Amino acid sequence: MTPGRILFSLGILLSAGGVSEGFNIDTTSPIIYSGSSQDYFGYKTIQYGAGQEKWIIVSAPLKDNRTGGIYKCAYEPNSCQLILNEVTVMDSVKAVGLSLAARMGSNPQLTTCSPSLAHGCASNMYLNSICYQFDQHLQLTGNLTPSYQGCFKRDVDLVFLFDGSESLTPADFEKNKEFIVDIMRNLTNSSIQFAAVQFSTTFRTEFTFEQYQQRKNLAGLLKDAGHMKSLTNTHEALDFTVNHVLYNKTAGAKDNGTKVLIIITDGDPTDFDDYNIVDTLNNKGIIRYVIGVGNLDLRNLKKLSSEPKENNTFYIQNYGGLKNVLDNLQNKIYSIEGVSSTNKKKFEKEMSQTGFSALYNEDSLMLGAVGYNNWQGSVSEISPGLSETPVIPVNVSEDSYLGYALARGLRGPFSLLAAGAPRAEHRGTVLLFRKSESSTRWEEAFRLSGQQIGSYFGGELCSLDVDSDNQTDFLLVGAPLHYEDQREGMVFVYKVADEGFLSPVQNISGATSSPFSRFGSAMASLQDLNGDGLDDVAVGAPLENDHRGALYIYLGDREDGIKAQYSQHILAETLSPRLRYFGHSVSGLMDLSADGLTDITVGAMGDVIVLRSRPVLSVWGRLSFEPTQISLAHFDCLGVSSESPVLNLTVCFSVELDTKNTPGEEPDTTVCITSIDLLITYSVVICAHPESDCMTLSSGARCAVLSLYTSLQNCVKDTVSPVKIKLTFSQTEGPSSPALTPILNIDSRNVEYIEVPFEKNCGANDTCIADLHLDFNFSCAARPREGAAEPELTALLASPSSPSLLVVHHPVPGALLQASRRTLASCNVESPEKTLCSVSPPVYRGDTTAVFLNQFRISPEADWNETMEITVKAHSDNGKFSNETVLTKEIPVLFAIDVTVKGLDSNYFNFTVEDIASTDIKHEYEVKNEGQKGLPIDVAFTIPTQFSSNFWWNVQSISSDMLFHSSGWEFNLLCFLLLNGSPPAVLPAGSVASEQQTGAGCEKIENCPAMLEKGSSIHISFSGPSSFNVEDLKGKLSFSEERIQVDFSSSAQLSYDTRRYVQYSSSGASERLHPHFAHFLTKAELVIPPHTAFITGVGIGGGLLVLIILILILYKVGILSISR
Repeated sequence: MTPGRILFSLGILLSAGGVSEGFNIDTTSPIIYSGSSQDYFGYKTIQYGAGQEKWIIVSAPLKDNRTGGIYKCAYEPNSCQLILNEVTVMDSVKAVGLSLAARMGSNPQLTTCSPSLAHGCASNMYLNSICYQFDQHLQLTGNLTPSYQGCFKRDVDLVFLFDGSESLTPADFEKNKEFIVDIMRNLTNSSIQFAAVQFSTTFRTEFTFEQYQQRKNLAGLLKDAGHMKSLTNTHEALDFTVNHVLYNKTAGAKDNGTKVLIIITDGDPTDFDDYNIVDTLNNKGIIRYVIGVGNLDLRNLKKLSSEPKENNTFYIQNYGGLKNVLDNLQNKIYSIEGVSSTNKKKFEKEMSQTGFSALYNEDSLMLGAVGYNNWQGSVSEISPGLSETPVIPVNVSEDSYLGYALARGLRGPFSLLAAGAPRAEHRGTVLLFRKSESSTRWEEAFRLSGQQIGSYFGGELCSLDVDSDNQTDFLLVGAPLHYEDQREGMVFVYKVADEGFLSPVQNISGATSSPFSRFGSAMASLQDLNGDGLDDVAVGAPLENDHRGALYIYLGDREDGIKAQYSQHILAETLSPRLRYFGHSVSGLMDLSADGLTDITVGAMGDVIVLRSRPVLSVWGRLSFEPTQISLAHFDCLGVSSESPVLNLTVCFSVELDTKNTPGEEPDTTVCITSIDLLITYSVVICAHPESDCMTLSSGARCAVLSLYTSLQNCVKDTVSPVKIKLTFSQTEGPSSPALTPILNIDSRNVEYIEVPFEKNCGANDTCIADLHLDFNFSCAARPREGAAEPELTALLASPSSPSLLVVHHPVPGALLQASRRTLASCNVESPEKTLCSVSPPVYRGDTTAVFLNQFRISPEADWNETMEITVKAHSDNGKFSNETVLTKEIPVLFAIDVTVKGLDSNYFNFTVEDIASTDIKHEYEVKNEGQKGLPIDVAFTIPTQFSSNFWWNVQSISSDMLFHSSGWEFNLLCFLLLNGSPPAVLPAGSVASEQQTGAGCEKIENCPAMLEKGSSIHISFSGPSSFNVEDLKGKLSFSEERIQVDFSSSAQLSYDTRRYVQYSSSGASERLHPHFAHFLTKAELVIPPHTAFITGVGIGGGLLVLIILILILYKVGILSISR
């Protein structure tokens, strides 16, 4: 097969799948039934029928001015016919087809419901439902109105008892009358009749019930009512109203009418209840509402109102607030008219919308009633005899919409009913009810709650009997508004256990590129698509891809219900560019095309699409080869690259049909070899030349003989491991193939492997024996420090004739840095203490020597012994070997250190005879560790004790910035005393060296140990007064200045354990010629000035002497005589 032909085969395969990531749902030839998008043709679709009569039922709930319509569509011919329209439907009915339910079996029945049967009751509109039923031939058999709430209004006699006392201003009095008129006007079309009584000190009937019935206009009833302006005798006014108005038939009161009083007053009663009127009101069951205005005590007014007093007593600051009370009060009055008790809620069945969802549970019709009990919701069960049993939930809040979606099931002896309430607690809830065969009542078995606010958890439900054993295995719950990871919609899969308990299994969501898809808006269980005996699932995402829509197919799974990854993702645009909201509804229970395979119907806005499933088959590939071994004669790494035939490979394919097609001719399929790869450990050799790329298979098996060659451009070094041959094949379609040719099962293997061994050439018995010889040595001692030359290990492994390993065991701090070798090898650090080198894997020819140069980095942080032990082991993977060499050697361990001692400076001191005061002289030494390792040291100091020229230095203080300590070494008392500034008068024996050791006039202090940590230093100083003894020099007569100089020095000698440590220098060599010895030189000089008195005396005496001598000479020569 040439590369070009391989790519051509793959191209055909991929194009068959297209954008829909296909498996076996055909997307190339969909059947599309089109209707009006304005009618929302395709809103619901189900498959219906029995035997040869099969139909696609489609609803269009907005047809005929939103009345709705139902269509039946035939597969052949592809046409639709209206079976329910506005002629049949009542005028007040809207949205017929909002739900569809079908009962299969021996007595099929189709039901479609409209949850919008509106009918008026007084000033309100009730919203009930009507359902239409059809037989197996789709003939309309009748209708039913489940949970229908009739308009049962009661007569109500209501009297306004309003305050006309003097405390009311004329404006307030008019507002009072306007308020009464407003209430009457708003309740005109009800069964309530009104009368009015004004009270003050006395009372007056302003108009009676009869006058109200005979009215011409409401405002005229109170037009002539004058303001009485006196006291507030409330109790007497109540007694008058009860006896003369409420029950006065001549004034128009009705015998069975509910009696109601509305009391409006701005002050506390000025009279007493002498007639026990409150008890009379309670006994007669008269409903009282009290409105208190202004400054009054509400406690007194609450006594007049009926229970619950808090709800039936109103307070306002002034009469301008009456309008704020209007809506609340008239709602309470209206509820009196429409229900039998004032404690009941406003709506039960009035807005039930029963039939919002529908399904058949065996012979019973189950209908969701989302509006029941103020939209708490419920489910109604309609028996075959049309008797209705409500399934009323417990502890479900109002506005939950229970019954929005329904699903049925069977588990053991229990029938199961799942009902979704997507708005419960804003997160959504699913209630699972169960009913045994002997019971007539549904009981709650389990409850699920949504995870995310606003996700509409429970908006769609689907039960799954995955293995078709008539036992429900899983429940799928849709949350189409769940948003996570930029994907909208999620389906939660729960396992159904016995007794109806649910446990979560997995969550699935749509494609990652679908942030607004409403994934999970529609779900349906599908009859087995791929022939594995498990039912599958379709999930709709009608808003995906810019509202075009998509359908996901999930294959069944015994453990998890469905596989986590969809098998097919069908985009609407691959079927038709005009489709919108594809996936709004889905059904897949029948074979509509009579080919024995399940067909799927999918609803869109204005269209219904039928997608056929393709036959599924499995193909197996089998490989065989000849000869049974590959000869080693073909492989020579030093030879010239060439191609030689290695073996003949035979490929056989067999095919089996997985799906149960309609009996007939077995379908053919074309299988193409995509690639044949030879996988070798150190090389990849691909050079196959089959006789044919593709072959057509029907049943049984077919083989193709392929000649296989190897390319010797690269050496095949591994002749121990067998060659692994990989065969990749695929199914493809020719251009002339029919639309529904079989497709390769998605779970079918399309890769086969076989291994071909090399010949061994290991003698007659085919057994290879390893003969290994090993030796190694070191380049230097191990010196644990950074930057130093690492020790090198040279290992020699000779004559391995089989896969060999060189194993080096070394202490933890050692690490293999590099391996230079003359043969193919690789080294890896298996553990901190073990390095493994593979020598010419897997086969190394005989008479060959491998040399390894291994370099190690030695860690200075470890606690090393005096020696390091290294073990080298040579090992062969052969089953047999002549010897297994293990060699162990030791190498000394020396820590490289950098410690120095030095005198910090030299000193010069000057003395004179006149200023002979003592001067402190200080000798200071620094001991420093510049290395990476701390170590114990010992320092010996030599100090001068005798001096020439009458000089003296009395060392009185020896100090250090760090206390010397023994750290396990022998502690020296003298050193301790000296370094703490208290030198003893008499040195202990043995602590100061003799003159033979140090020289005359010197003392040596030894055994001063210290622990010198890395990077630290110690300063030691010797100090004391010094001077010259000038007593003998003070009388010395001298004509000139004299200088007496004394040079003296101290020294320090640093020592350590040379068996463990070796000195190195990180600085220049010139600076470290003698790093462990230092001396400190001091120069002292005494200056003796000339003796001035002596010089003066000598000068004067000498002058006089010269003068005398001169006079004598002159005298002698007669100068003086001549003068005389």
